[in-house]
Amino acid sequence: IINYFRTDIYYGMGSELGWHNLSRNLFADLKMSFPKRERVTFSRHVNFSLSGLELRGSGRILNLKLTNNIHSQIVFQVSDWLVKNQDQYGGWPIPVERKFPGLKKKLKPGWYSSMGQGHAMSLLSRSFETSRDLTYLRAAFRAATPFLVAGKDGGVLAYLFGKLPWYEEYPTVPSTFVLNGFMYALFGLYDLAVTLENLRFGGEALSDDVGMRTLGIALPLFDTGSGSFYDLNHFTHPGVTPNLARWDYHTTHINQFMMASIVEVQSVCWKVFNKFINRWSKYLKGFRAEHN
Repeated sequence: IINYFRTDIYYGMGSELGWHNLSRNLFADLKMSFPKRERVTFSRHVNFSLSGLELRGSGRILNLKLTNNIHSQIVFQVSDWLVKNQDQYGGWPIPVERKFPGLKKKLKPGWYSSMGQGHAMSLLSRSFETSRDLTYLRAAFRAATPFLVAGKDGGVLAYLFGKLPWYEEYPTVPSTFVLNGFMYALFGLYDLAVTLENLRFGGEALSDDVGMRTLGIALPLFDTGSGSFYDLNHFTHPGVTPNLARWDYHTTHINQFMMASIVEVQSVCWKVFNKFINRWSKYLKGFRAEHN
């Protein structure tokens, strides 16, 4: 329990009997107890030290260790969880309903997210690169399966303008086309493709090139002239108010373009990404598109 500003954060261990390894980042836990608007300031300016640790309830603790860095331990614990909980279709279904403000559509529990699948592929691919344990690589490869299935059929694949492949963070009908979720999915595909290519398994078959080309064509649709759109709901649902990306999502878009420009340095998309990096960075400083 983290108690700050009268905010309690609870973490459950689940109902499964047996021993569990639990690793926590206390700095991250404390940060999450702050209101959203204060977290960035907290991260940059606050130092803290642990004055005490209290455990409540019944149970047994075999070992308690405090250390400055457990990143690798957390990585493999999460990777093991992903391997254990991957379903027969290669995914990790979201167990909650997702509603969309102002829209009648909703996703029932059990849907896949291209963003979630992409993050998992990145983590599992890198876990394999570190450990050389094929269990992680097999799970990462299976995680690409939902990318081949249309959103209406239980996957995450959609088509912008009816012909440009897009991987949906929220596979709704009609499509939502969330920008940051799509780019995270592309990074996951990239990590997996590079890992397979390094092993000479033919990673080009899972390349993110098609998605990158879609991104290069679609980017102007997300430019407001003073910021960026979070998604294209206003495009797929006429009459719906545009969903403007708040500043942290806008900066996320810019950071993602920077990563994409590194990945695509030999591609025609490179010039497009860098053009948007420059323009959208200027938006953060008050730059606005010209008026007629």
